[in-house]
Amino acid sequence: MSAVIEYQWIKIYRDENNIEKFIPQFTSEGKQQHWTETENVPLTKLVIAPISPEVATAMQANKIPGVAVPLPVWNFNILPSDKIKAYWDNEIQLTNHFYCKTCGTQWKHMDSKKWAQCPNCGQTDEWSCKQCGRHNINKDLVKKNARGETNCPYCEIPYGLNRTRYLERIQDVIENTDYAIEVAGKFKIIIRKDVIDVESLQPDLTVEL
Repeated sequence: MSAVIEYQWIKIYRDENNIEKFIPQFTSEGKQQHWTETENVPLTKLVIAPISPEVATAMQANKIPGVAVPLPVWNFNILPSDKIKAYWDNEIQLTNHFYCKTCGTQWKHMDSKKWAQCPNCGQTDEWSCKQCGRHNINKDLVKKNARGETNCPYCEIPYGLNRTRYLERIQDVIENTDYAIEVAGKFKIIIRKDVIDVESLQPDLTVEL
């Protein structure tokens, strides 16, 4: 699975005629230009901008997972003495949600101490015991023991319950892409969606944006 790319860096510099020019990470043809290819260009500004719909389409044609999302543009002024590098940092999050087969509702069940119940129609999984013949056993009486087993709450001799599933647990794999800008010896800026964090690379440095 590949993380989607929502942002790109754009290097801003001035040529010998003092005309402002730019170098985008992804060209209009959707091809990537690597940071190191132009790392010696003296920058005046670095822009982190969302991918445009046209560039996203061109990226996808090159099998690069670019997407166009309405996100803010971040501008950073660069000093001549600054040594800059920009890169991606991926993070994978595993979560899950439930799907009710009865009414189709999907939701996140946050209380792990309780069995899930559909917030829309009230559907729960059903428990039954072949040994004593009971059906639709109250879910509040169903407990897991230390070994993770669910035994009948009515039978004197422990006997495992049958579970009819009406609620399906679905795992969600969320892969986020952080966009990092590092100013050597000063600070690192991390952008995710519309949130920006700054990490100082000097213990006594205070960074203001």
